[in-house]
Amino acid sequence: MKDTKKKVLKFLPIFVVTVVLCVCVGVGLAFVKPAKKAPVDVGISKELEKDKKFLDLTLEDIELAEEEELTHLMANVYNHGEAFEDRMVNIVFLDQNGKELGKAPTYISAIEKGGAIRIDTVIDKKYAKAYTFKVEE
Repeated sequence: MKDTKKKVLKFLPIFVVTVVLCVCVGVGLAFVKPAKKAPVDVGISKELEKDKKFLDLTLEDIELAEEEELTHLMANVYNHGEAFEDRMVNIVFLDQNGKELGKAPTYISAIEKGGAIRIDTVIDKKYAKAYTFKVEE
């Protein structure tokens, strides 16, 4: 009987530590935020995705994506002219009749002659349903 008690007492701390660790891990998992979802494409018009011209720049590979509560308009901007100096522009969203729905101020950084950059502008969710857009100063 003494041998059994000694064996139990020997493994009791290991058992207690194991139970405490399991409880801590279980509680910790309950408070962990789920991983961020990858961007999901938004249903958009084909006109919105078509290349756009602004000065000597061309916006290409245009895409809209939703991530959590934000909607992103992303595009590659190619410079076909002389060096482009950085500046703020407005992306103006239009309906099918050409009526302005709203603007999203966007920063385009400097682009060397023949160079390109990628822009990523957070926009109002309602503009994701626009028919097209244009870029203006």
